[in-house]
Amino acid sequence: MNTETTLPLQFDNTLCVNIALPLPSHQARALVPAGTPINLVEVFPGRAVLVISFSHYRESPFGDYTEAVIALMATHERVIPVMTLARLTQESRYPGFVLHMFVSNPAAQQVGAAWGLPRLLAAVQLQEQGSTTRCTVRYEDRLVFSVIADRPPTDRTREMQLETYSLHNGELLHAVMPCNAQAYGRKQGEGAQVEWGNHPIGQRFIGTGISPQPLMVRYYDQMHAELHAPEPCIIER
Repeated sequence: MNTETTLPLQFDNTLCVNIALPLPSHQARALVPAGTPINLVEVFPGRAVLVISFSHYRESPFGDYTEAVIALMATHERVIPVMTLARLTQESRYPGFVLHMFVSNPAAQQVGAAWGLPRLLAAVQLQEQGSTTRCTVRYEDRLVFSVIADRPPTDRTREMQLETYSLHNGELLHAVMPCNAQAYGRKQGEGAQVEWGNHPIGQRFIGTGISPQPLMVRYYDQMHAELHAPEPCIIER
């Protein structure tokens, strides 16, 4: 596939679930490679935000596949505790530094790797059962994590922009993904349970003080997304 002629990549009829969990900022910084020019977004001073998301791309340039991401809410822009999060939320922007990304599709994995996104080819399974959706990620035949999210009433529409940061050959890259969901719902302060597995990637997050109680669970269904190629960025100080 020649992605140069199909950019930005178009994704339709997508299911996406984002779960935001607070954790101590010093523990969050320890998860980021040393020297990375990125600023953590804090929900209040000393508390950063870990985001676990999973998506079912029902219609994509690579066919039907699933993806799971672990990221820290972060930006190359200047940050002020609480105020920056409020501004980004008001602008419907959700930037995150990608720690791990798992995909079930080899073509998607190859394109992501070429762009500097840390995509790993893994067994990513989604199961919708009644009012919940479960995502399980297995890599190298070991469980990385499993998450169960409640599905709130998706009776609203919503436009937003997902943003990812990644390192590629020592350079910080920034990609944007405008999204338009025809079915959207959310829960605050509840709605998800995360279990870390026995794979070293999952074990890395045990003992970091990640709260079991989510700040927010956002559920998007029937979403159109448009992924633009990442570009180099310069940190604002």
